[in-house]
Formats: sequence, C-alpha cells, structure tokens
Amino acid sequence: MSKKEWHLYILKDLDPIRVHTIYHALATSLSNMPDINCILLTTTNKSSMSCGFHQNFYEEVDINYCKKNDIQLVRRMSGGGLVLLEKNQVFFNVILNEMAFPVPIKKLYALALQGPNQYLKNLNLDSSINYNEIVIKNRKISGTGAASIEKAGVVIGNILLDFNHKKFCNALNVPSENFRSLILEQAKKYVTTLKRELPRQNISVDEVIDRLRFAFESVLNKKLRLKEFDDINLDKLNEVEEEYTQHYWNFRKRDAIDKTRVYIKIKNGAFIYHDTRLDADFLITNGRIKKVKSLYKNSEISKLVGMNIFKISKKFPEFKKLQEVMVTYCEHSNN
Repeated sequence: MSKKEWHLYILKDLDPIRVHTIYHALATSLSNMPDINCILLTTTNKSSMSCGFHQNFYEEVDINYCKKNDIQLVRRMSGGGLVLLEKNQVFFNVILNEMAFPVPIKKLYALALQGPNQYLKNLNLDSSINYNEIVIKNRKISGTGAASIEKAGVVIGNILLDFNHKKFCNALNVPSENFRSLILEQAKKYVTTLKRELPRQNISVDEVIDRLRFAFESVLNKKLRLKEFDDINLDKLNEVEEEYTQHYWNFRKRDAIDKTRVYIKIKNGAFIYHDTRLDADFLITNGRIKKVKSLYKNSEISKLVGMNIFKISKKFPEFKKLQEVMVTYCEHSNN
C-alpha cells in the first residue's frame, strides 16, 4: 500500500473523549512527518453516543435519557452518523499522511478498510467492503467515518464484538414510537456482531486487537512499529482535549434546539424516514418502500408499500413531495 513507515498504537480503556482526541492529536502531529502513517487500535471504558461533525446532538439523541443512563456525548471530528460506543467494541483509526482533501474519500476507505476486512476473512467470515462499511452477508459489522486533519486523511471505524441494539434505540431522539420500533427491528436485522457470526462466544477485545494487528501487517506487507503512549505529543493532545470538553464543541450555537429527527440511516441503501405531514414512518431499502407505519388508517399510504420511490408520483401524483424528499434521503443513505 505504501513505502511509508507505519506506526501502531494500542491504547485500552480510554475515556470516551480520548477515543477521539487521540487520533485527532496524532494526525495533527504526524502531518509534520510525511514519511509516517499510523494505526491506532483502542477500546473505551464507558458508554458514549458519538455524533458526526456535521450532526446536531439536540436532533440526534434523547439527552435526558443519556444523562440518566450515564451515556456520555462526544462530537467527533470525522463525518458519519450517530453511533453507540461501548466496552465490547474495538476501534481502529487509520491515519494516512498526505491524503487529506482533495484526495477522494472513497480512496481513503478503500485503503483503510483492507486490514479490518482481512481480519474478518481470517475468521472465515464472508465479509466485504461496501464503500464505507464492512458487511457480512449484507449485515453491517463495521461502520466508519473519515476526516481531513491538516495534511492527513483519517478513517475511523469499529469492530462489534457485541452490540446493545435496544440501548442504542432508547437513546435516540425520535419523532414517533413507530419510528423507534422500526429502527430497533432493522438494526437487529442489519447490524451484526462477532458474537452473532462466530460459533464461539468467548472472543475477547485483546484477541481482536492481536488479530487486527496481524491483518493490517498482512495487507500492508510490513511490520507495524509499536509505539508507546509517551511518544504521543502530549501538548497537542491536551490542546485538542481542551477543545473537545467545551460546551460549544458538542452543542454549537447554530444547532437548532427544537429540531426533530425525521431520518436515520441503518446501512448503505437502507433508511427510515418520518413524514410529519402524513404522520407516517417509512422503511426504504434499495430504493423501495418495504414497510409503512402510521397511527391513521390511510389506504393511499398503505398502497405505497413495495413501490420504487423514484416512480411514486407517476401513480400517485398527490405524493410528489413525498417522493422528492425520499429520493434526497436515498442519496444520503448511499454516502
């Protein structure tokens, strides 16, 4: 993949903020060392909800639920959607020097996800890379995000050993309970874990880390140089963490406090949309309406099940606006 030297950091039981500040600080420091790329393998010691850089926490999560259940909120520098991060996950961060914007983000994912995908294949799992996800037979086991930090392109992702689908859904800010029930149903169907996919149930985070390291070395065709925490630029780390702990980092002035979520992506090509005007919730998969839930018995809405969203208005002109919104979100769900 590269003639650069590759460094490896293995850091366990990190506070939720440090899970993100560590790769941010390293990417900043390594931007001055163009011959070095870096991989971080980390775990956390607490539950947290992490939103992408462009998301709005008021819109995304039930803040009171998170407070009551000791779920920390952390905005990250990278893009991507809302995720629940917990102890039973291993996080990988791939820092690719001199690959910041305008390097195509698709190229970043293609390079960074080879290692985790190879790890899963080494477990005899039928995994594949689907743009910015790693899937096993159409079920997502690793979601990712990316960012440009100074001169570095950074890809962050996780491997799910296990996942609490219900906890994730309960922490969401939703427009209706039908919306929440659809999320839970589809998350259980399409978000998978090592516990689900492997015949043995006792896999540990230490084993995942060891095998991930081996897989990265295999696809890179070189040994990773193990580095210690002390090698990290602590001044830069402290500077980044000071920023992340500020209230304005998570709750920005421009974020609407009363904004209601109407869309959530389950995986590439699958999303749930709430139409406020119709008071109905729609599950769309690969451009087709798979399910509709509504408090009202509306025969016209029920007729939309099974339809291609790009052709709704041809048969039902009164739903032209609905089609336009769904098509927009369909495009989002594939990015």
